[in-house]
Amino acid sequence: MNWFARKLKNKGLSLGIVVARSGISGDESREKDAYAEISDVLRDGCRIIVITLQDLEGITDTDQIVKMLKWKLLKLVISSKK
Repeated sequence: MNWFARKLKNKGLSLGIVVARSGISGDESREKDAYAEISDVLRDGCRIIVITLQDLEGITDTDQIVKMLKWKLLKLVISSKK
């Protein structure tokens, strides 16, 4: 995750999407491992959304993709306010 986060920052991008079949390493509720990296770059204004296979399995149209991305982005922003 560190490599991806650095790549986004070096390119001046504020949003990145990672697609990982089983998710990423660490504990989301404790912000450990890859989640800690996502939290760190969020403080710098760079948002990383993680999409898993489970997220994609029930999607049947583009409206659902948009809704999922908006939800994940909202969840990311809310978690940063804690």
